[in-house]
Amino acid sequence: MRRLLERIGGAAAIASLLAGCGRSPPASPASGADGAEPPEVTLETTVRRELPQILQVSGRTEARALIAIKARVDGPVAEIAYEEGRPVRKGQLLVRLDDSVLRSQLHQAEALLARDEAVLEKSRADLRRSEALLAQNFVSASAVDQARSTLHADEATLQSDRAAAEATRLQLQFTRVEAPADGVAGIAQLTVGGMARANDTTLMTIAQVDPIYVTFSLPESQLAVLRAALHRGDVPAEATLTGRPTPLHGRVAFLDNTVDTTTGAITGKATFANADGLVTPGQFATLSLQVGRLPAGMLVPDTAIESGNDSAYVFVVDAGRHVHIQPVKVTARSAGMSLVTGLAEGDRVVTGGQDKLRDHAAVRVSGAASR
Repeated sequence: MRRLLERIGGAAAIASLLAGCGRSPPASPASGADGAEPPEVTLETTVRRELPQILQVSGRTEARALIAIKARVDGPVAEIAYEEGRPVRKGQLLVRLDDSVLRSQLHQAEALLARDEAVLEKSRADLRRSEALLAQNFVSASAVDQARSTLHADEATLQSDRAAAEATRLQLQFTRVEAPADGVAGIAQLTVGGMARANDTTLMTIAQVDPIYVTFSLPESQLAVLRAALHRGDVPAEATLTGRPTPLHGRVAFLDNTVDTTTGAITGKATFANADGLVTPGQFATLSLQVGRLPAGMLVPDTAIESGNDSAYVFVVDAGRHVHIQPVKVTARSAGMSLVTGLAEGDRVVTGGQDKLRDHAAVRVSGAASR
């Protein structure tokens, strides 16, 4: 207790000495009314310029075409010759079906064709012989007619044999299932040994993803604006995808011809280049469609706008670094900016730290904006 009293007495003596010398104890570096440091804020300067008119919609990425590859002949799968999920080129072998039965049928058809070619040659020789004998009156005219009729029948039989052999060759070609177009191959629906049925079994699918679509639904209240923009020319579109750091840039490809009466929306598609194949069908996307430009006006970031009981307002910082509440009227919003009335060009508005502010309060400006 004695030591504590001595410390208190010593501190009092030092304070008395300082007071006698006309000095006061050092205070914390504060400029607020209660000695607290002013709150720190970030600023943006108002500018007058046009504002892009943007429609915000959401949608899903979609392949330009999804091709179902079906078997065209019956037969078990003998080989799967592609990598699932990898790009394929037009004409590339995808699946090979067992062709042993068809090869046997082709050999049979070719043998039948060779036999009937020999029969036709005999019929031609018989007709020539009959015509020569008729000239010598050794046979009747009806015998010649019969030989000619036999020749025509054998010609028809040979033509049928050729068609049958060609059909078998074509079916044999169908055992090699090739890619009809460039794209990305999907999962094989049959394994080796699985039985494929002609025009029934889907072996796999190919998705054409360059360019790729984003399919979206547009409320009919915004339909007239987008239709008018499309009538003037291309409508730029920007797509933001989850997990992709940079947006895609493309254009609106088309709008459907009918509004869905159950949803009150119309379907549209925007198209984007996808040469690297990194965008996959089915991904969620947020679309920004630039349908025009609004007349020039005073622009501030959306983050500067605060909501009051009666109207919107912003905090304006004066030359003495004090804030003042300024009511504003927001006439349009787009691309993170608000078009407002009630401000002058060059006004400095607070875009961060408003929660600690009150009218006429002193502030500290953070970062480069403070210079």
